[in-house]
Amino acid sequence: MNPSLARRRAAIDMLLRLLLLVAGQAAAAAAALVASCADPADCTHDLQQAILRAHWPAGPGALHIPLPRGARTWITRPLFINVSNLQVTFAPGVVLEAKAHEFHGIFDSLLTVAPWSRSDHTGPTFPNNVTNISLVGYGATLRMRKLDYQNHSRDPSMESYSKSEWRHGLQLSRTKGVAIVGVTIEDTGGDGIALGASAMFVEDKRVT
Repeated sequence: MNPSLARRRAAIDMLLRLLLLVAGQAAAAAAALVASCADPADCTHDLQQAILRAHWPAGPGALHIPLPRGARTWITRPLFINVSNLQVTFAPGVVLEAKAHEFHGIFDSLLTVAPWSRSDHTGPTFPNNVTNISLVGYGATLRMRKLDYQNHSRDPSMESYSKSEWRHGLQLSRTKGVAIVGVTIEDTGGDGIALGASAMFVEDKRVT
């Protein structure tokens, strides 16, 4: 085959692949479920239900968290991604913020990716690991209330928290194939991102 013709065919093939990739990404974005919140003072239920509705067992699901109307902040109690095959995108400027006077459990993290639905594991636990999760949020912030959690006063007139190093911004346990891209995590009561110990393994993670 003529070398020049072969190069042209290779270039056309690469262009077609790129066009298919872009089209696939655009279709996924268009098909994403857009989260909403009926009660701006506590979006936990709506966000948790959105995670479940966006999940597709047989293929990738997508959830988009936009800027709330007239605000930048989604107030929430602990959230759980306990399903597989899900991409969650945060609009630039979005703040996912821990609700005040909550997170009293010593293992209460803002967002947990793991096959359970409660920080203390007393709720339903699922047998399979959570796989293929992407969290993408350039310009978005996950924010907790570190100063609150450091108050261990015994004064009954003051709100007190049990001492803990495990109120993480993002907790990963029993997961495989997790990508965390562009998100800022701040003011946590533990680590920004905590990876499960050997008994609760995390495989194939990417943080950028």
